[in-house]
Amino acid sequence: MLHSSDIQRQSGITNKPLLIGKKYPFQDAVDQINAVDKAIEKRKKKDGVVLEDKDFNGLLNFPALIVKLMLEHEYFFDLIKFYTIMSENQPKFFEDKQAKMGFAGMASLASSVVASG
Repeated sequence: MLHSSDIQRQSGITNKPLLIGKKYPFQDAVDQINAVDKAIEKRKKKDGVVLEDKDFNGLLNFPALIVKLMLEHEYFFDLIKFYTIMSENQPKFFEDKQAKMGFAGMASLASSVVASG
């Protein structure tokens, strides 16, 4: 897990608050992404375990889970919006960056949930 004190120490920033996107304190942004990751990991199927179709478990419920997490974690929502805008306006931004494409994919999944009502 990331901690803002480690990043500040490595970058030489000691007395200034470190903000992400001029809006989120660094540790708050990291905590939100860690919470999103934990929520997704919690719902992954494990070998030999049958998941009940509740609490956003399983692949069929993944798009709805993304929407839920976007509403619960404002930084995650802003991050997905950022990558959506970048994919539409600057496609070269995604060249050789598979991790960033995942956020654009999550935006598409969320859009499908919203469009279906």
